[in-house]
Amino acid sequence: MENKYIAKKTRHKYIEAYNLTFENGLKAQVEKVKDGQWRKIVNIGKTSHMFVDKDFDTLDDVAAYALQKAIDAKEWAKNNLIVI
Repeated sequence: MENKYIAKKTRHKYIEAYNLTFENGLKAQVEKVKDGQWRKIVNIGKTSHMFVDKDFDTLDDVAAYALQKAIDAKEWAKNNLIVI
């Protein structure tokens, strides 16, 4: 299965981060680190940022992982959250 997405570089001051928008409308953020590895960004705070525990070799690999995590989060929200 081929993942179709648009990667747009963010204006973050200290890291090389990209916003990914997938064809189904889900979104994710990834970072390219100095050694050429890619990571999915979980949260960017004012003074630090946190990542998931995996490094990936290519943007396509991290995009596939980010898409799966976004799908899982959407399913969890659909099944566990109640809108009042």
